[in-house]
Amino acid sequence: MSDPVRHGQTSSEAADTDGQSPDKADDVDDDHLSDLEDGAGCTEIWEHLSERRADADARSAELAEE
Repeated sequence: MSDPVRHGQTSSEAADTDGQSPDKADDVDDDHLSDLEDGAGCTEIWEHLSERRADADARSAELAEE
């Protein structure tokens, strides 16, 4: 594997593996974060995703019992 820094790429360019600009917000699948307020921090996001996962697990368990 070659070192992207040696080839004149910045770290953000090196992290962009699909050739698309990381600034393209239109292509980002962020529907699962739509319930969060702007400016939410890591803790709020983690709690939100954990709650969604727990709800999904509970629904799956209910369906399995039927």
